[in-house]
Amino acid sequence: MISRSSKQIGLIVILVGVLAACGGGTSTEPPPTSPITSTAPPPGTAVLPTATTPPTPAATPEGPQATVVDTVNEVDAHPVAAGEWQDAQAGMGIYVGGQVWAQEASTARLQAGDGLVRVAPNSIFTFGHPEPDTLQFNLQEGQLWLDVEGLEEGESIEVETPGAVTSVRGTRFSVRTTPDGGAIISSQVGTVTVAAETGVVSVTPGLQTTVPAGERPGHPVPISFEEQALWGMAAGPHLGVVLPAFSMTTMFSYTGYSSYWGWSPGGEYFVIIYYDTSREGYLNYFCAISATMPVTDFLPFEAGGFSFNPAGEGYVYLQYDRATFQTDICVADAIDAPPQCWGEGYYHDRPYWSPDGEWLLFSSNRTVPENLFKSRPDGSELIQLTFETTGTNSEKSWSPDGDRIAYVRAPSTSWGPSQLWTMEADGSNPQMIFAEPLWGGTHPAWSPDGSWIAVTGFDTGVWLVRPDGSEAYLVPGSESRDCQDPVWSLTDDGWPLFYTGIAEENRPELWYAPQEGAEAIFFSYGWGPIWAADGSRVALGLTDYSGRDTDNEIYLFHSEASFWR
Repeated sequence: MISRSSKQIGLIVILVGVLAACGGGTSTEPPPTSPITSTAPPPGTAVLPTATTPPTPAATPEGPQATVVDTVNEVDAHPVAAGEWQDAQAGMGIYVGGQVWAQEASTARLQAGDGLVRVAPNSIFTFGHPEPDTLQFNLQEGQLWLDVEGLEEGESIEVETPGAVTSVRGTRFSVRTTPDGGAIISSQVGTVTVAAETGVVSVTPGLQTTVPAGERPGHPVPISFEEQALWGMAAGPHLGVVLPAFSMTTMFSYTGYSSYWGWSPGGEYFVIIYYDTSREGYLNYFCAISATMPVTDFLPFEAGGFSFNPAGEGYVYLQYDRATFQTDICVADAIDAPPQCWGEGYYHDRPYWSPDGEWLLFSSNRTVPENLFKSRPDGSELIQLTFETTGTNSEKSWSPDGDRIAYVRAPSTSWGPSQLWTMEADGSNPQMIFAEPLWGGTHPAWSPDGSWIAVTGFDTGVWLVRPDGSEAYLVPGSESRDCQDPVWSLTDDGWPLFYTGIAEENRPELWYAPQEGAEAIFFSYGWGPIWAADGSRVALGLTDYSGRDTDNEIYLFHSEASFWR
């Protein structure tokens, strides 16, 4: 939560209305400029000199300015009204009539007075100064997030588009254009008053309003899941990126209990495996990102335990046989290749690929009780890794370099108190590294640099454990909560760390710990994120357990790993 400044918050005016362009699309040239225009050609246009004598350096303009704080990827700007487009640089001043254009998969932050502005990908604005105490952002396309603490009385910042006026008495809000020529305004801190020609509404924290082109602002409603996900670009302190998600590509829904979600390594495909209670079997959604609608049942009925090969184009899944309780392990080399199945009449649980795609890790009832095994994807070179005579070894995962394996062991029963163990990839040197009881411990997640293992449990919060067991701590804010599915970010060290917490009403909540030792912060209702390995895509979901059936919604977004600062 962003605290209020001790200074009085001045009036902030935002003009929101009819826009000609669609936010979030890919542009090959800047959108049409505002009445404060640049006479320079778009970036990339060749300009021939008109004189042989060197030009006289332009004097630095006087008056208010916005200053570029930082940029990621391709951000262009021309600092003054008649200037030429150039690469935006940290410390660059943007003066009256100057423009900033964050292109596809790019973003920028600017400081205006004591306020900060985050510019979304595919966004362009013109900077203005219509009144002595007013700074203005004329948003032509895209989305801006603003954090404007510290305004003196009488000062204001405006975000303008033709058609409506929004007065903001708060400090943290967003304006986003929509494909139909309207806009969406949401508030995280403070009250927003949106006025159009036909009506006025007030938007309090946690709500948003939609302004259709040429119509009155809609009745404020809770911030939508899509809008909340987009806020991940500016959810951290000083509008820092927490969860980079922009330009939603697909949303679809299903009813059932999910067992797997995942992307192909390059983000071309997204698959969900879920148990459909009406059909009493595992079904699946297969979504090709270039397609307009997902395809159901691209795997056989009763197929589960799916995952993509992280180092190739293939995948693995389990084929269940209810009559014999057998599960064959089926592997395909490509998305359209026929699978090859093997199992030899035993039960197996979900296989996990080694990072190099050369091995599968799974448990099997080839021994009693079940133990951990690994094999080549075709079933050859089967190696038993653990040799327990009591209890169960359940959730397991490979270290980022593939040299070690972490797993959750319940010495007595699968729902009893569990412990976190590690061993070498060949099964040698097994050791318990964390003895704190983990009731129903879930999949241990290694940080990308291998320095931590995150593990969760029922009413036991989120624990971070060093792989050698030398250090462990409970993430502050996760104590005594039912926490699941820890997910590291794609930064080098993995922070922020996300996890799903189950609220009292059995509603999943998405939380994150911004850095080592920091207290967890609520992000939104829902679960995730599920990243494509290259950071180009991210999936987030909503699950509703309140009814007879379990209803789910999946949202797929473009993403960009370089957005993390």
